[in-house]
Amino acid sequence: MFGEASSCCVPSQLRTSHGMPTPSAAATTQKKLADRLRYLTLPREMALPPIHPIPPIPPIHPMTPSDSSHDTTFRSIMITDPPVLSPAITVAEAVALLLENRLLSMPVVDGKRHYLGLFSKRHLIACLLPTVATQKDPQHQMERMIEAGLLQDTLEEIRERYAAIADQPVSEHLDTSTTVLRPDQPLVNALFFLYTGHNLLPVVEPNSHVLAGVVSTWDVLARITSQH
Repeated sequence: MFGEASSCCVPSQLRTSHGMPTPSAAATTQKKLADRLRYLTLPREMALPPIHPIPPIPPIHPMTPSDSSHDTTFRSIMITDPPVLSPAITVAEAVALLLENRLLSMPVVDGKRHYLGLFSKRHLIACLLPTVATQKDPQHQMERMIEAGLLQDTLEEIRERYAAIADQPVSEHLDTSTTVLRPDQPLVNALFFLYTGHNLLPVVEPNSHVLAGVVSTWDVLARITSQH
């Protein structure tokens, strides 16, 4: 289409007497044709880059359980911020907190969170019973007394016993007999202590004696029945 320039493309004033274009006219014509070709053909260096497909989004894999999910020590199940009692508050205030939190016992700590003991329902109830009922009874004599109807204290008598201790500080009613656990002890140890009648077990750092947390019956059962 764009071969050699013909005479018809050259103005008459640029032709020779024989009808042929002059050398300068021929060069001018060739330049114009080259310019037209340059506009009609996109140079290689100006070509658009190839369009690559967008890579697929990688699949989202489920999170791998942390090492703590395989931990079977008390540290993995204990409650690290349980409600605690100050040794200076009264028995009445402590009982109100037990009722508010629906707990059977609460740890007692000092200002630096050193564990001092438990304020428990067992010790509280012992204060409300007649003294004879709280004595060791290997022969189960108290059970026979109850069956015989010999334990007949009224509600007013029980309230009088409570009133007698209500204003006393909790520090005078600490239960220090409860087993104290270490954070690194295996969970199976809790089963034994819960079996022996404890509902709440304090977990204490062995060196500092600071309360690290507590383990309850519910925490142990939840961990055992969980699939993770």
